[in-house]
Amino acid sequence: MLPIEETDLQRIRSYFSEAILNRGWGYYRGRAVSRLQMEGHCARALVAGTKSYRVQLDFHNFSASACTCPYDDYCKHMAAVLYELSAQTKPEVLTLLAPHHQLALGLKRDTQPSAPLRVMNPPRETESVEEWHEKIDRILDEGKGRSGWVSSEVFLRKGETQLLPYAEEWAPDIRALYVLNVGMHLLEVLEERHRQPSYQYYESPGYVRSVTVRWIGNLYDQVAKLLMERHSRGYRECLEDTIRVLSRAAFPQLESVADWAQFYRMFWTTVPVDEKMIEQEVLRLRAEQERSAHTFGQQKLLLQALIHLLILTDQDEAAMNVADRERPLLVMDEVFEYLRSFVVYQKWSRLYKWLNWLRLTSRNFQPALVYQYVNCWSALKREGYVEDKEWEHILADLLPVSLNEYLQLLLEQERYREWVDLHLWYESDPLELAKEELRLVADEDLPSLLPLYHRATERWIREKNRDAYKRAVKILKKLKSHYRKLKQLPRWEQYIEGISKKYKRLSAFREELMKGKLLP
Repeated sequence: MLPIEETDLQRIRSYFSEAILNRGWGYYRGRAVSRLQMEGHCARALVAGTKSYRVQLDFHNFSASACTCPYDDYCKHMAAVLYELSAQTKPEVLTLLAPHHQLALGLKRDTQPSAPLRVMNPPRETESVEEWHEKIDRILDEGKGRSGWVSSEVFLRKGETQLLPYAEEWAPDIRALYVLNVGMHLLEVLEERHRQPSYQYYESPGYVRSVTVRWIGNLYDQVAKLLMERHSRGYRECLEDTIRVLSRAAFPQLESVADWAQFYRMFWTTVPVDEKMIEQEVLRLRAEQERSAHTFGQQKLLLQALIHLLILTDQDEAAMNVADRERPLLVMDEVFEYLRSFVVYQKWSRLYKWLNWLRLTSRNFQPALVYQYVNCWSALKREGYVEDKEWEHILADLLPVSLNEYLQLLLEQERYREWVDLHLWYESDPLELAKEELRLVADEDLPSLLPLYHRATERWIREKNRDAYKRAVKILKKLKSHYRKLKQLPRWEQYIEGISKKYKRLSAFREELMKGKLLP
């Protein structure tokens, strides 16, 4: 049961603005709420938005309710959980909670996908792609697929359920192309819906885009399975028509909630095409790039598409030349997708070319990309594609991200003093370094290690708190053992006496020195 009296619902409702209630209603209707649990007087749940957010509603003290999203007030995710809890425990109270304009529309939520409509003239296997789209449009209108609010996820699922069964008996390869055309048509309709200002209340563009990314991936899983069989008669003509539709749909003039770049890349990667088709598409894309009447978004999509086709056909130098001319439009995350594929498929020479091409700009990468860049070079080094000298220059250029790899190189080359110097530069704590590495350096060049312990001791003392003093004493004990091993205890006694005098005003530090039995 809902842990609150109905008389208090209006009070709770007043915490939310009408706009937030509208958006929360959209999340509730879109089935974005999951893992709903009641614990005493608190409700806890996850709400899928730009990412998953944790919501807690406290019905004894509603002002203590919280959500992990960045919105600094009572948010749409909290409203969605309130609707979901009401629907599951006491549906009749939804009339008191729902946004005012929704009461006239009815409160029933779509739970089942629509069954395929029985139409007089359904899509047929022998028809052209253009005729498919005309009939898909009519079926969506007859099934009211364009009207009424449903979440993007429900809309796409209902569209599939309405439209895909018509092709169940078709040849698998023609059916695969029909599935792709249905997918493009549904995404275009989804874009039309979300250009209406009212839809911004229900779902954010980021959320819709995440839905389309998952849905496109699932769609191509179906297509890949269907295309495993031989091509039937009429496949090529149908494929050429599908490419024409894709070339029109995948480069929308306005900013899109659908990930058309993903749809386009997966088409050319998944669907069997011949070299001539790819050549024609490359020529078309180059011609489109020469036109000036493109939005920034279209220019970026055209660049991504052209680079993808050139890499797909092993034309790496041509892809680099295109990217060089349009660097401001380049999306580095997507470039790194290709680098990762080169590692997976062991295309080492191609990986080497691209890593060298990126080398001049690698310092400007986001930290996550720098780590990936280093990992790609590491893979090449393991395969013997990089000489030691070049490897050292690469690692030096990428410091501090490449610190671990550079330190390992210094150890392998027995450059122990440089290893210590690098740790001094980055203010490493010897207690946090790998014991086997410290042991190796101590065995080979113990005197070079001493400054590392001296510097770390001073840093911890300057922190001026009890825990830091304890840490400093641990380091000093280890330092003493090193002096003993070097048979330089007089130097140690001189050093510890100097430290004690330097920080004689720090009584807590002196106490820790006494406890550690480091003072005479």
